[in-house]
Amino acid sequence: MKKQFNKSGKVILSFLALMYCTEVNCQILKDTTTVMLVKTGIEDIYRSKFGEAENILQVIEKKFPGHPATDLYSAILTYYRYYPLIPSGPGFKNFELNIQDCINKCEEDKNWMDDPEMVLINVS
Repeated sequence: MKKQFNKSGKVILSFLALMYCTEVNCQILKDTTTVMLVKTGIEDIYRSKFGEAENILQVIEKKFPGHPATDLYSAILTYYRYYPLIPSGPGFKNFELNIQDCINKCEEDKNWMDDPEMVLINVS
């Protein structure tokens, strides 16, 4: 259980870093309700409550349409839903598409790259 929590904490930290690094529509980190939803959703994913995690994804997508964090969340959800995720598996194409969309959206907004340490400052 402790090892799972540490892994969950790392995913949440990475997710929070992504939510800060983009300015598409606004920063999710400034919305504490959404941050708590994301944390709950990641916990749901780790507990294999994929229906609940999917519902949270829909809420976040409505609140922040086009934000790369929604693509990352969806990729994490797909990865654990179809674990072990292999290239010939049922969720792989969707996972790959979500990751690529997330990367593309982050690369469109170069402003965050000017000060990568800001992510650490705001998360800590």
